[in-house]
Amino acid sequence: ACGPAAVDAQQLEATGVVAQVGGTSISADAFNARFAALEKQLGARVPASLLETYKRSVLDELVEEAILQRVIQRARVRTKPGEIKAQVDAQLTQFRAQYSTQQSFEQSVSDRFGSVEQLRARMTRAAQRSALLSSNTRTRVTESEAKSFYKKNPEQYTVAGQVRARHILLRVQRGQDNKLTIKTFLRAQKLNKQALAKGADFSALAREHSEGPSKAKGGDLGYFKRENMVRPFSEAAFALKPGEISPEPVRSQFGYHIIKVEGVKPERVRPYKEVREGILKGLRASKRRRVWASMRKKALAGLTIKRFPEAIKVRPNP
Repeated sequence: ACGPAAVDAQQLEATGVVAQVGGTSISADAFNARFAALEKQLGARVPASLLETYKRSVLDELVEEAILQRVIQRARVRTKPGEIKAQVDAQLTQFRAQYSTQQSFEQSVSDRFGSVEQLRARMTRAAQRSALLSSNTRTRVTESEAKSFYKKNPEQYTVAGQVRARHILLRVQRGQDNKLTIKTFLRAQKLNKQALAKGADFSALAREHSEGPSKAKGGDLGYFKRENMVRPFSEAAFALKPGEISPEPVRSQFGYHIIKVEGVKPERVRPYKEVREGILKGLRASKRRRVWASMRKKALAGLTIKRFPEAIKVRPNP
């Protein structure tokens, strides 16, 4: 069959309980709804060669959600009545505002999540987990912890030095005849002397003689980091001060360069106040991952998890 029914046909179908997490059963309906949402998200049927992979993926996702609920129940998350629902309602309203019509909103939700109910359930689980971790004192980050991390990791907040330069490029082609290369070098030497002469207009010389793409801009390359250029060019440019011109042509794989440095931004370490929020956010996320792993481990202690993949079968196309 190759009509719309075949295209839309669900390729996997559960006919019974697909997993047991402690006393919680994961139903066939739960699996089928999730797999249908997955196919909508993909915008196509799952290739036969990937059916087993996606079957395990959906099953693992459902098991993980059951474990999450167990963690939440054991931790007895304290939230004000209706707080989670209010958060999810606000998120849904924000999501809806991205669409011009209710129809386009519902279509997008259907394609990506299966239904508004499934999206709400997903958002609710995320909000519950967030509330659980936020209420745990072990996920809090102090100012002293953030400052300590900043002091111990200066390389993460170091901004590399930059140079602004112009150049005149005389190209040397790969495999070029030696006589022609020498001739190009002698031209470069002559141009270098002209550029070094008092009152010389480097920009005008570049516009007239350069063979590089920056010719139209008077050879201006803007600001660049050391690693942005080939090594011979970078070494020469970073050795010059603003206003200085290379004393001799610089050879690179592209040819001969006459370089003029017009500006320097020295390497600097970003101040703590500039990176503080990012550090706090990163440390908090790291602690939340560790705390979640610990909670999950405790919730799994003595917990029996059984999967029944045999209850999920390939459904023939109509």
